[in-house]
Amino acid sequence: MPFFADSEIVSLLAAGKTREEIAGGIIQSVVTKVMALAGRVGTESPILLTGGLAQMEGIRKELELQTGCPVNVSQFSRYAGAIGAALKA
Repeated sequence: MPFFADSEIVSLLAAGKTREEIAGGIIQSVVTKVMALAGRVGTESPILLTGGLAQMEGIRKELELQTGCPVNVSQFSRYAGAIGAALKA
């Protein structure tokens, strides 16, 4: 169940979809977008997922499902951007 717009959430709830189904659709949509962007530069196995969303188990599992590759997450993944900026400064 792909997710396309905020207003669609209201329609999906009215149609009887569960919060879990809607959340799953949002995760699937986010990972599909990530895969489209990653496809521009290519990916190698294993994949290292960084950023705040990396802490969401559903994101990691969906990424593994769509890529067929193991996805690693560091305990410091949410700080990756800040660490990179500090190293460049």
